[in-house]
Amino acid sequence: LEKRYGVIAVDLPAHGDSEGSFCDGLRSAKLIQNICSEIGPFEGTVAHSFGAAAVNLAIFDGAPLGRVVHIAPFVNIPHRAIEFAMCLG
Repeated sequence: LEKRYGVIAVDLPAHGDSEGSFCDGLRSAKLIQNICSEIGPFEGTVAHSFGAAAVNLAIFDGAPLGRVVHIAPFVNIPHRAIEFAMCLG
C-alpha cells in the first residue's frame, strides 16, 4: 500500500456475498480472466481454498496475475472429485 497499489477483493460465484448457488473452476477462472481484461494486469494475487484452483486455471490460460500466494489451497482435486461422486451414489 505504501507504493499506492490498489486492493481488489472478489467473491467467486456462490461464495461470500456473491449471487448464485453453484460454482465451478472453469467459470471462476473465466471470471478472473474477465477481471484481468477489464482492470489488469496485476502485480500480485492472493487466493484462498477453491479460489486458488481457479487462479491456477486462469494463469494457465494466460491471465496476468503477477506473483501468486495461495492460502490453504484446494488440492488433490481428482481425489476430491471421486469422493464427491461416491457421496452422490
